[in-house]
Amino acid sequence: MNERVEKFIESVKKEEFDKRESWKKKQLMAWGLTEKEYSCDGVQSDKYNLVEINEEGKALYYREIPMNVSNEEFEAMENAVAEKELCKWSKGISSNENYFEAFKSLPKILFWISVTVSVLTGLLLAAIYDGAFLLVGFVGVVVSFITYILTKIMISPIVLTVEYLYLLLNKNK
Repeated sequence: MNERVEKFIESVKKEEFDKRESWKKKQLMAWGLTEKEYSCDGVQSDKYNLVEINEEGKALYYREIPMNVSNEEFEAMENAVAEKELCKWSKGISSNENYFEAFKSLPKILFWISVTVSVLTGLLLAAIYDGAFLLVGFVGVVVSFITYILTKIMISPIVLTVEYLYLLLNKNK
C-alpha cells in the first residue's frame, strides 16, 4: 500500500480514537466516576485547583480525573444509563396518562375556542355595524367546524402512533 495512504488511514483512525476517548472522559466526569490526582510539589496551580486537608492539617492540592475503565466496561455503563433513561421515559408516559388524554382531545378544544372567538367576533361586529356582520359569526362557526375536521384528520395518525408506543412500552409491565 502507498505510504501516504497508510498515513492517512492511521491519522483518521487516531482522530476517531481521540474523539472516542474524549467523549469517554467527559461522560465519566459527568457520571461522577472520578479519581483524585494530587500535585507532586504540593502547590496549588490552575491544574491542581481543588484542596483537601489531611489528618495532619496539611493542604493537599488535587484535580479530579476520570477513572480508568476498559472499553467494555464503558459500553456496559452507557447501555445501563440508556436503559435507565428509557425506563424513566416509559414511566413518565404511564404516569402522565392525563396529558395523553388531553392531547387526544386537542381537536375538540381548538374547535370550541375557534367557535367562541368566531361568535364573539360576529356579535361584536354586528353590534358596531348595526347587524350587518352577524353573518361573520355564522361563517366563523362553519370555518371552526372545518378546522375541527382537518385537525382531527391530522392528529389521528399521531394519536394512533402514540397509543401504539404506549402499549408497546407497557406490555411488559
